[in-house]
Amino acid sequence: MEDLKVINIVRTMMVNHLLNVELICYNFDDSVLHVGRPEMLAMRMSNGRNLQMFRGGKVQIFGKLKHDEAKGMRQELIMKLKTILPNLRVTPLKIVNLVVSVVLKNVIPLRTISSSNSTVFYEAELFPAALIRKWHPAHIAVFHNGKVIITGLKTICDVYALLSELIPFLRSEEHTSELQSLTNLV
Repeated sequence: MEDLKVINIVRTMMVNHLLNVELICYNFDDSVLHVGRPEMLAMRMSNGRNLQMFRGGKVQIFGKLKHDEAKGMRQELIMKLKTILPNLRVTPLKIVNLVVSVVLKNVIPLRTISSSNSTVFYEAELFPAALIRKWHPAHIAVFHNGKVIITGLKTICDVYALLSELIPFLRSEEHTSELQSLTNLV
């Protein structure tokens, strides 16, 4: 599917103990402590990207990064933190969320989709897409121009599996004869 694009990848790792975010912020000029909700420390890495650290030991890396670049950020963080926390151990990176964009080849009549199923919500005055809740934990937004945003999955294989169910769902007869004309979605 040539129109599938990964927009964002959320990766996490855990440090083996609580983080003193004030101490870390004090020791590294490339970090900023954000108080409030959620409280977190943002640290700029040498590649120009930020990562986030929380008191509980969770570290998050966001962005459309190649795995090697994310691993490099992890190693850089470990080297920095070991200067003040010599017994530091960090779990491997784990992908916890993908945000993917897919462009279908046809326009989607959202009003017919939303009126046909209780797992679909479409209120044009509130948001310009139909929100489909049928495939937990995925969140799906289908726009009238054929663009689909999927979030909540962890692998591209999961995305393709969901699309193999989503496209027939969008075409199904329960969505009235208007959708039956959509024979070439992808």
